Amino acid sequence: MAYISFAPQDYFKTILYTGNESARTITTGMQPDWVWTKCRNDAHAHISTDSVTGAGKRIKPDSNNAQDTSGASVASFVSTGYTLTDNSTINGNSDNSVSWSWKMGTTSGLSGGTITPSAYSINATTGSAFLKYTGTGSVGTIPHGLGKEPSMIIVKRTDTTSQWSVYFKDLGNGYHIPLDTADSPVDSANYWNDTSPTSSVFTVGTGTDVNASGGTYIAMVFANIKGFSQSGTYNGNNGQNFIYTGFKPSWLLMRRWGGAQWILVDNKRGYNGSNELLYPDSSEVAGSAEVVDLVSNGFCQRSSGAGNNQNTVDYFYMAFAAAPIVGSNNVPSTAR
Repeated sequence: MAYISFAPQDYFKTILYTGNESARTITTGMQPDWVWTKCRNDAHAHISTDSVTGAGKRIKPDSNNAQDTSGASVASFVSTGYTLTDNSTINGNSDNSVSWSWKMGTTSGLSGGTITPSAYSINATTGSAFLKYTGTGSVGTIPHGLGKEPSMIIVKRTDTTSQWSVYFKDLGNGYHIPLDTADSPVDSANYWNDTSPTSSVFTVGTGTDVNASGGTYIAMVFANIKGFSQSGTYNGNNGQNFIYTGFKPSWLLMRRWGGAQWILVDNKRGYNGSNELLYPDSSEVAGSAEVVDLVSNGFCQRSSGAGNNQNTVDYFYMAFAAAPIVGSNNVPSTAR
């Protein structure tokens, strides 16, 4: 296998399921550390549950609410996937839902920085980390354990109302991008202290969304791993617009620069001419305005929609692999 020595589906998996309002197990083929779910046909909130803060808790990516304890969450993480209760929000009878699951792994040995995570799960091989930390109110550095510079960081305060904050490498270290709204990126040192992450730590400023004294936070940290994950930018052209990733995407998150909704597509909910779009900043049901093809070594925008491919507009994205593209001699292919 080119680039990577593992199967992408062992560390990231998209699953579709139909709710039945009965306790059940959703099989992913691995024990995930982070599960993000969304009902596709009803306007229920996005739901995020993780092993670091604990099963039975939820936080909503489309809301600034604090984390809470609710039946509308993953009830437990098991070796083959995760379990659900009979809650109608996450497992409603006949509701069509999607879940995206990430497996990290290492839960000990992290060191460095001035703010030490109290709990974490890290996989340097896949470039993925989930951290829990307590803010200090002073500029600080947080170790992430990935061994390379992160390309995307998502932070959310869990103990009170607070906006989700996204760092995106290609936009520069001054910008905070909200995940839970369509608001424009904000240029402020309060978030990342105008400091780029390193191969060992990322920096947080003094803003309460990322580092209030005594506040509790979660951080999802991702580094690009050739053949498994890729972030980047592209310029819209109103027509066919191919973006190379080096693999066939299983999951694609994208947003235009400026005020606009996030768009999320995957390889299970219809693609290549029939997209079903979900919006991480909204509880609305799945839409289908933009057309994105997920191809063997990247993705291709095939519409002129403002959300994904408006002429001369800049966009940024994060993608995870279904499979890397490999030639007959086990060398990565560049053919489209």
